[in-house]
Amino acid sequence: MKQPMSTDELVEELRQGNRVQIDSDQLDLARSFLNHENYYRFSIFPKLLPKYRPFLFSEVLDLYYFDEYLRSSLYLFSSLIETNLKSSLIKYFVDNYRSDEYEISQAYLDLGIYYRREWGEKIIQKFSETVEESQSPFIKHHKKYKQNCFPMWVLFEEITFGALDTFISQLNKSYLTNWISTTYEPTYKKSFVSWISNIRILRNKIAHNSRLYGSTIVANPSILNKDKYIFKKIMLDDQRSIDRSSTIFGSMYVIKNILYYGRPRDARRWNIFLNELDQSIRRHSEVIELNKIGFPDEWKELLEITTE
Repeated sequence: MKQPMSTDELVEELRQGNRVQIDSDQLDLARSFLNHENYYRFSIFPKLLPKYRPFLFSEVLDLYYFDEYLRSSLYLFSSLIETNLKSSLIKYFVDNYRSDEYEISQAYLDLGIYYRREWGEKIIQKFSETVEESQSPFIKHHKKYKQNCFPMWVLFEEITFGALDTFISQLNKSYLTNWISTTYEPTYKKSFVSWISNIRILRNKIAHNSRLYGSTIVANPSILNKDKYIFKKIMLDDQRSIDRSSTIFGSMYVIKNILYYGRPRDARRWNIFLNELDQSIRRHSEVIELNKIGFPDEWKELLEITTE
């Protein structure tokens, strides 16, 4: 096992190989940063810098904070998508579900809405465990006054994005395709389930403070036929040739397509974010390489939400 290092020893470690320059003007900055951050987490960022020259410690920080900015921004939009999906599913079932056995508000208990019965049973069991463990005042209210009957709009406030992903992926084809076609866009039908999985994994990465810059999302989203020309193979680094859809750009493509059918306010927030992101990339163009996030040159135009 490696022995722990002092702050000054970590500074020297960064200086090794002359990749990071820490002169007397930057020494206090480096010491202060390393006193408050995990060196192991930070140490990958000098390796992600362009190779054409050494960089100041402050420039490495620019890249580190750019990644932080990406994570915080995309967490917001992944959360908006979770809300969008839940509310649209509730509205769809209220408008379309009819049964002599189950109330509309408890359609999720009907095994007939699921693609496979065994998965329906597992999902219902998971929902039951969720409400059993919940300390939400709304859940407590329904336990006490509603004989443990939980309408979908109460239950869905409690379930995780992962549970939501599973619920959607196991809906039978009729419910799934009709929901997608009437709520979003018929051409989304073949891609939508993979989109939700992609955003769920993105959100999990962010929640665990995993790096986005120079990384991939393991669940590639399916790409609409009209957009496949955008998603060519790119070099993420000197060793890896990857499909652009597995990068952050692929996830942002999904966010754009879902938010297009969401609240106008969210679309405006997305476009404002893209403008700010563009400014940040231009401001730090010495250290940010577009391929490291899968961005083509025309990324902003491709990701903007435009409404006629």
